[in-house]
Amino acid sequence: MRIQLGEKDTRTTLQALPVSMGAYPPFDDLLAGDFFEDDTASVAVIRWETLKAMGIIVPDPGSRAVGVPDTSADATVVPADSVLGMRLGVFTAVLDPSQIRLNPMQAILGGGAGMFRETVNEFVVRGILKQQTAFAEQHFRGGLIVPIGTGRKLPRLGFSTVWDLLGREDGEDSFEMIYVRAESMGKTGPVRKTIEDMGLSVVSIADQLQDIRRGFLIVDSILGAVGTIALFVAALGIVNTMVMSILERTREIGVMKAIGGSEHQIRMIFFVEAATIGVIGAVFGLLLGWGVTQVANLVVNTRLMPAGEAPVNLFYFPVWLIVGAVAFAILVSLAAGLYPAHRAARVDPVRALRHD
Repeated sequence: MRIQLGEKDTRTTLQALPVSMGAYPPFDDLLAGDFFEDDTASVAVIRWETLKAMGIIVPDPGSRAVGVPDTSADATVVPADSVLGMRLGVFTAVLDPSQIRLNPMQAILGGGAGMFRETVNEFVVRGILKQQTAFAEQHFRGGLIVPIGTGRKLPRLGFSTVWDLLGREDGEDSFEMIYVRAESMGKTGPVRKTIEDMGLSVVSIADQLQDIRRGFLIVDSILGAVGTIALFVAALGIVNTMVMSILERTREIGVMKAIGGSEHQIRMIFFVEAATIGVIGAVFGLLLGWGVTQVANLVVNTRLMPAGEAPVNLFYFPVWLIVGAVAFAILVSLAAGLYPAHRAARVDPVRALRHD
C-alpha cells in the first residue's frame, strides 16, 4: 500500500483496529494527537517510523534513541502539530476484471500490470505514535492505523498471502488469525485451554516466555558451574596464601605465644587476614565486573542495536547483589582460612622460636 502526505510518499502496511484499542499500549500514550473515537471515521494514526520513511522527522522528547535522527537533505524536521490535521492519501490496488486477459502468455509477456488499478482514499491525520523500540508489541506493526469500520470499506485485493488464493473459504466470518488479550497473565492458561477446546491452534506469549526461561536456565546452569569452579580455585588460593604466611611467620607466631598470646587470639588474627583478602577480592571483582558490563552495553548499543532504537541496559547491579557479593566473599574466605588459622594456633612456641 502507498500513502502520500503532501508531496512525500512511501509504502507501508495498513492496520484496521477498533476504537477500544485506544485504551491499551501503545495507543493510549501517543506522541501527539489522539486515538480515533469512531469506527467509521476517515481519520488515521500514523507511526513515527512511517513519517521518517517519508523524510519527515517529528522530534520525540520522550525517546531515548541511540544517535541523532536522520536529518539528511531529503529529511525535514517539523513539529508534531504541523502534521496533525493534514490530509493523507491512501492508494490501494484492486483487480480490474475488464483488463483480465484470457491468454496466459499474453498476461505474462505484458507483465500483468494492466490487471490492476489504483484507488485513492483520503484520511485526516489524527495522531502520531511514539517512536517504538525493537522490544515493543509486535502484533501492532502497521505503519498506518485506521478505524476498523473504515478499513473494511477500503477497496483492496482480496488476499494478503498466496495461501489465501489456494484455499481460503469465502465469507465475512472467515479470519486468518484472531488476537486475544487476557485480562492478566494468570488467566492466559484458562483462556488458552478454552480456545484449544474450540479446535483452534494457539500461539501464546506464555510459550515464548517459557522457551526464554528455559534458555536462561541453561545459561545460568553453565555460568553457575563456571562460578563454582572459580570459587573452589579461589578458596584453594586463599588456603595456599595463608599456609605460606604461617610458614613465613613461624617465629612471629612463637614470639606472640611467648609473650602471652592465646590460641584464640592467634586464630582471630588469621581469620581477620582471610576476611580482608575476601573483601579486597570482592571489591576488585565488582569493579572489574562493572567495567566489563559497561563495555558490553556500549558495544551492543552502538554496534548491534538497529539505528534509532532506544539503548538497552543488559546488566543490573542492585544494592542487595553488591552487599551479598561482599558478604559471600567474606564467608568463602573465612571457610578457606579455617585450616590455616587452626594450624597457626597449634604452633609450638618453643619450636617456633628455634625456627630459622
